[in-house]
Amino acid sequence: MTDDSLTSGEVPSSAPNLRTPWAPFSDVSVVRIRIPGVRPAPASDPLDRRLLGYADDLSSDELWTRSRGVWKAKLATLADAQLAVVVHDGRVVQVATVEGVTFLDGRVAIDGRPLPGHPLVGLPDPIPNASPQPIAYGVLATVVPAPSIWGPPRPYETVLNEAIAVMSEAARMRRHVLRPVDPSPSGPAGGRWELDPDRTEPNDWAEFVCLALASAAANTGGIEAALAGRPGSWEASRVRDLLASQIGDEDSNLMQYRTEPLRIVVDATQLLDYFGWDELYDAAAEAIGQDMDRATAPYDTRALHWCYRHDGAGNFVPEDPEGADAPPFSYDAWYDSAVAGGQAPAEAERLLARIQEQVALEAERGYSMTGAWIIKSGVDPAEVRRLEAAHAAAEAPHDALLERLRELRAADVAEYRRTLSAAVRAEAQRRYPGVEVVIVDTASPDDPGSAESYASAILDDYAAEESLEAAVLLDAVLNTPLPGVDVAPVDYPGAVDRYYTIGETEVAAGRFPHLRDTAPDGLER
Repeated sequence: MTDDSLTSGEVPSSAPNLRTPWAPFSDVSVVRIRIPGVRPAPASDPLDRRLLGYADDLSSDELWTRSRGVWKAKLATLADAQLAVVVHDGRVVQVATVEGVTFLDGRVAIDGRPLPGHPLVGLPDPIPNASPQPIAYGVLATVVPAPSIWGPPRPYETVLNEAIAVMSEAARMRRHVLRPVDPSPSGPAGGRWELDPDRTEPNDWAEFVCLALASAAANTGGIEAALAGRPGSWEASRVRDLLASQIGDEDSNLMQYRTEPLRIVVDATQLLDYFGWDELYDAAAEAIGQDMDRATAPYDTRALHWCYRHDGAGNFVPEDPEGADAPPFSYDAWYDSAVAGGQAPAEAERLLARIQEQVALEAERGYSMTGAWIIKSGVDPAEVRRLEAAHAAAEAPHDALLERLRELRAADVAEYRRTLSAAVRAEAQRRYPGVEVVIVDTASPDDPGSAESYASAILDDYAAEESLEAAVLLDAVLNTPLPGVDVAPVDYPGAVDRYYTIGETEVAAGRFPHLRDTAPDGLER
């Protein structure tokens, strides 16, 4: 088996399953593996497989075992791949991570783990080509798993081998038996007993296995959460019966088996942005900007200047209506105008150097952003300085208000993080008394992609169906008052099942954050 390389074109995509924690869409390097239908494995198969190829009834792990190797691959290119895309009969049947390779008889098997629910599954081959080779490489716009609060996942084989080692160790354990110290006349049930240092018997391995499985199920959120990978299999049926016998009623008994704390992500920024706080603050900034424009309009000096813009090729051209009368632009004229307008010579030289540097960069890259003004001949520079001073004075309180708005947003996020974290802990204790709760604060920058996959999964109730942590967080979020509004989302008028409209409603009502308290001196409301 050899490989063929191709850079893909535009690939159709579907929205990712929000129940899986995906990172935002990005360009991802992939290795495409094309597999045939089911067929016998060679007698000397280095992975000891009996069958290869695709079949409809395979579990994710079984399909990955058949697909991961062994291949002749370009190791340098494969090392850059983040995902393996398995294709059968022209369609993607599986996506897995690429976390390393195992060298086997001059070929490689890819180490990784399947990603059920990945949005590429079911789509056409994203790297179609006419080559008979099963391996190809490309770059796709898709998603990879988001970083886990539990740390990076390890390969399936590594975890399985460690579990086997622990179970084997437990099966070999022995315990001391008891011997009578002071036999009672009433029979062996009476008297005193002690551990016999010379006699042992096999430990209760069945109890060990049941307790370990029950704790693992409790740590992952319950019996069905633990079996979600293949809930209809015969193995799942047997394990389900065993766990049901051990745990009993999950609602009342599950948490007594849990050995890990509840780890709950409280990302206040992304949750507030889901409610529309980014729109609310953007609208507030726009309203302040409009007020600033009205306040400074009487002091506009544009009509007193020749206005030029960079044309993207290193030249400045007039941009004002009477530009035909404007003299040709020169950097010397700009410098003289800047000094006449009140700039210190040293500062004017510094600004001139920056303008020339920016223009050179724009000309090199073929775009234009820079503009320049020169005081018109016949205009008194003193009048320009007077108007510019008045403009700055009218602008100052609005600048202060914009700074106050930035401070308010940071305060909103901090206060919401504090109150929501307290509500999460209280809700967790109400549901599961005595449980330890660890709050994970991602404090990540605003990112629409991650906000969608995190906040929507919580607020649109996708994740709460399958996760104890998400169910606790959902209840706390819905019942925690929003900053500045002091009303919980569940109580906000008209917002039930449309919580993302709260910010929009606040904007429509003109309830901007900077109007909550007194404005800076000099600004009229």
